[in-house]
Amino acid sequence: MVRLALVSAATVAAVLMVGCDRAPSIAGPQSNSLSRPSLDAVHNTTNEMDVPWADEEDDPCTGDHVTITGTTHFLFVTTATENGNFHVITNDWSDGTGLGVPSLYTYKVMYDLLYNSQSIPPGGIVHQHMDLKILGPRSVDNYMQSMDFMVKLDANGIPTVTRESSSTKCVG
Repeated sequence: MVRLALVSAATVAAVLMVGCDRAPSIAGPQSNSLSRPSLDAVHNTTNEMDVPWADEEDDPCTGDHVTITGTTHFLFVTTATENGNFHVITNDWSDGTGLGVPSLYTYKVMYDLLYNSQSIPPGGIVHQHMDLKILGPRSVDNYMQSMDFMVKLDANGIPTVTRESSSTKCVG
């Protein structure tokens, strides 16, 4: 038993000595290059933008022709990573109103989304899909409008947003 304890202690001591001798190379270079910035160089950038949109569509539940306008507000927080990519957190919400013909009903748009993307290279593109619930005055008038947005990051992590497509389906 004593012999096992002595062997264990000797092994631990040897590992510690080797670790101390190799500490500078284990920790890596003492100065970071521009291609691998230190954590002090990593920063968050916050950007906000509104993307207005307008559609004319038929309510797929009732056939009412709806002219709808709204805005999607985007809040982006981009974090530059040590390898030059970005992490992006997006919070976006949409609101708007529409008018149905021939019913003259008022439709309301409501939506909120929190979205997280990892390791996006500079110049990279993220596609975001959102389903807006369009609320009519009666539950039978409710429908879903699906919209797809393209978010492109420039070399500084600044986003640009464009709407790519839109479609509807009945949920009433």
